[in-house]
Amino acid sequence: MKEIWTTEAKNTFAENIKYLKKRWTINEVNGFVEKSFEVIDLILKTPEIGRFDEQWNAHKFLIVPQIYLFFDIKDDAIILLSFWNNFQKPLG
Repeated sequence: MKEIWTTEAKNTFAENIKYLKKRWTINEVNGFVEKSFEVIDLILKTPEIGRFDEQWNAHKFLIVPQIYLFFDIKDDAIILLSFWNNFQKPLG
């Protein structure tokens, strides 16, 4: 499978890094980045992992306690939709 980053995913990934840099140490920032890529690799190997979210009509996977990755599965691709930070923008 291949991964496709939407503009929204690229923007929210960068926004989360920026947010973490303001509030946390570089270790937490690096941890988020590393964990994000580990999760993406895991999803590429096992696309059905994660929960389906009715509200988003997409799958989601918790990266760190406050950030979810929302993604869609299309044919041979995982489409990364958004990195949702619950501290900044609570769901619902």
